[in-house]
Amino acid sequence: MGSLIKEMSKHVTISDPDISGFFEQALAARNFLMHHFFLERDEKLRTKEGRLELLSELLRIQRQLNNARTAINAMRLALCEKLGIDSEFPHLLRQKD
Repeated sequence: MGSLIKEMSKHVTISDPDISGFFEQALAARNFLMHHFFLERDEKLRTKEGRLELLSELLRIQRQLNNARTAINAMRLALCEKLGIDSEFPHLLRQKD
């Protein structure tokens, strides 16, 4: 994901700090989930209260990832519109009138 954002940044400037913030938060959340979440929180799996805390934390991370997904989808739709590509079937070029 970090590589994708780095590569995209070579070609696209995102001037809205909220959008770039969504991507930064999503990247940090993804890296934390992959490399630290269960290693650092394994003791919380042992109690009901701990598991509820983990669930709450996972839901917060899900919101961060969804914000980035929504922003990416909006960018995809705008790009499809600009290029005249059907957003549901981007592999099929739409004929312009």
